[in-house]
Amino acid sequence: QASVERGLSLSRDRKRVTWGIAVPNDESQTIYVWFDALVNYLTVSGVFSNKKRSTWPPTCQIVGKDILKFHAVIWPAFLIALDLPLPKRIFVHSHWLVDGVKMSKSVGNVVDPFTASKSLSEEGLRYFLLRQGTPQNDANFTMLKAVSVINTDLINNVGNLLQRSTVEKLNPSQTYPAFHLDSFRNNLLELGEPLIESISCLTEVYEEQFDELMIYKALELLMDVMRQANGFFQFYEPWKELDVRKVAS
Repeated sequence: QASVERGLSLSRDRKRVTWGIAVPNDESQTIYVWFDALVNYLTVSGVFSNKKRSTWPPTCQIVGKDILKFHAVIWPAFLIALDLPLPKRIFVHSHWLVDGVKMSKSVGNVVDPFTASKSLSEEGLRYFLLRQGTPQNDANFTMLKAVSVINTDLINNVGNLLQRSTVEKLNPSQTYPAFHLDSFRNNLLELGEPLIESISCLTEVYEEQFDELMIYKALELLMDVMRQANGFFQFYEPWKELDVRKVAS
């Protein structure tokens, strides 16, 4: 609001910015690059070249918090002036930091994703960024933290659950019969009911978080259910029951 009340500056002195588009009727001024650059969205979407196949307006436009003013003030004004529909939603994300400083080419502290993926794997790097990147707060990137999150969530949580539920010792035939909820409830009541409830509502809540682009919350829900499932295995220890049967026979 303050920016609008002060007046929006949409040009720069030509002496300071010699390149760019000159302001009509005033060649001493150059159109501000952010006003100029916004047109690219329309060009790519095909608004001017093929209206029938145009993808405009977007369901959601994702921008960094440092360029919110351009997308939430200048951009809508631009579109209204052209009599074009506005984006249905603008989602603003925070920044990734290194040692508390925003990643920047000029500072030279940008983490090379190709180098990082060699140590973390492509899937591991993607998971860490989605798991730790939150819209509300900046996140600090360190390889040590990335390794810790990947080990805790993907290896210890997901990996252990996969091993426990598919290991040949517990399931020699490697077959997976139909699941009978009533039988599960009757025989394993203590930890079974909370786990069933968590799994039953997981899909709906998971999709809701994704629709809101709160991916880190969706992943936390998933990890929580897997922790419960691992706790279920740990409590009942089915591998010990098999050992007792083997000794008895």
